Amino acid sequence: RLPAQRTGFVQQSPERLDIFNGLLLAPNFDELFDSGLISFMDSGFMVISPMISLKNKELLGGEKPFNLKEINGANGFFLNFHRENIFKK
Repeated sequence: RLPAQRTGFVQQSPERLDIFNGLLLAPNFDELFDSGLISFMDSGFMVISPMISLKNKELLGGEKPFNLKEINGANGFFLNFHRENIFKK
């Protein structure tokens, strides 16, 4: 049985222990995030990699993808790291 949500970490240890390094995501979004197919702006707005097909982009929300809630300014460092080093542009 799969959990309803998983915590995705932008950077691995020792940064993994930083509370602003984790995002609470549904398992499918966690997989996409870990593989660099989605990322998030500092505002929490989801960005979708151009490597994802148009059909799958529509399944992810199309032109109106979701926003993360409860984003703190301290998350920005880790989100920027993900966009620059993991996200597939």
